[in-house]
Amino acid sequence: MKRLLVLVLLPIIAFACTKKEEGAPAEEKAAPAEAAPAPAAKLVMDQLKLKAAEGWEGEFNKAMASWTYEKYVPAGDGTNDLGGRFYVDEWDNDMPKTAAAYADKLKTEKSFQDMGYIWPEATPKDIPGGWLVLGKCLDTSDKEAKPELAFVANIGGCSCRGSGFLTDELRQEAIAACQSLQK
Repeated sequence: MKRLLVLVLLPIIAFACTKKEEGAPAEEKAAPAEAAPAPAAKLVMDQLKLKAAEGWEGEFNKAMASWTYEKYVPAGDGTNDLGGRFYVDEWDNDMPKTAAAYADKLKTEKSFQDMGYIWPEATPKDIPGGWLVLGKCLDTSDKEAKPELAFVANIGGCSCRGSGFLTDELRQEAIAACQSLQK
């Protein structure tokens, strides 16, 4: 008897659940669920492109997944000196997130960024696409070392940093190249 009751009631229940009430608005489609933000695209370091001023040469190190750019300038005696060098690689998420926090670490923690170096000057500032710290770094292992022009930037998930620039113009060329990064 229970089987008969179930067989008779099932079609009635199914019909009642699908029947539209008269005058009811047309069935609305369910609103799409809010999409979760797409995960950040993994940087493909060997495919990064940047526009560097004339004379800057870049080389990709596959083992380090990092770019090194250098520019040599005439020394005046017929030879060339290294005018500056900067590196581009993926930003390490364990590093400070703001320019101010990064600048504080550069000034207070010897070897924070580079082994044996500290920054006696570090000025943070926001720039389009990220932030920048301008300053001077000092090799603490060399008693005769003088502070060198330096910078570090976080631009679109990339770390861009350099030191040893002979002039501020060379440092500015390196920063402009970093700001031109395209993934």
